[in-house]
Amino acid sequence: MNVETLVVGPIEANCYILYDADEKSAAIIDPGADAPKIIAAVERLGVKPQMVINTHGHYDHVGANDAVARHFDIPVYICREDAGMLGTPQDFFGMKVHTKAADVEMKDGDRLSLAGQTIQVILTPGHTRGGCVLYLPEAGIAFTGDTVFKGTVGRTDLDGGSFEDLVNSVQKRMAALPDETVLYPGHGPKTNLTFERRHNPYFRWGV
Repeated sequence: MNVETLVVGPIEANCYILYDADEKSAAIIDPGADAPKIIAAVERLGVKPQMVINTHGHYDHVGANDAVARHFDIPVYICREDAGMLGTPQDFFGMKVHTKAADVEMKDGDRLSLAGQTIQVILTPGHTRGGCVLYLPEAGIAFTGDTVFKGTVGRTDLDGGSFEDLVNSVQKRMAALPDETVLYPGHGPKTNLTFERRHNPYFRWGV
């Protein structure tokens, strides 16, 4: 599996194109803004997207859902706990975003398939109620959304956030993944679980 990273929007969120170079199939993860940029990258790679997947419902991760999904005629996936954030106008620090409702509401433990590889849905509430990590065991990679960044975690002071839930998600859900797992976060550079265990204080908070 290959990962193309695009930094989009004013908050510089990471949008990922996850693709198989042989089968040419792809998933677009967190198209938060700049739909033309995302579409151009997909076309440059010569791949065929199968789905849009949102790690959570905040506007900076879903803002280009409609344009991207409509262009490629593909469904939008989000965890059901955050599904209500789509289809409802969001006013986020003065920025207004309105996206259509999701086509598929995922739940914890769901398994999606892309080019013969499994994408495991791991519910990690805390940043939002329905934040999730998308884990590909065969590839050894995980898309963490705003649950974990390099050296830190996402904020919990927005609607639906809970610091206690986020620490629990990090220490019980994220920490269960193999040490060598490469993590692709919603903002900032990629990291790996070994580094986070050693340097991210939230993996040891309260322990």
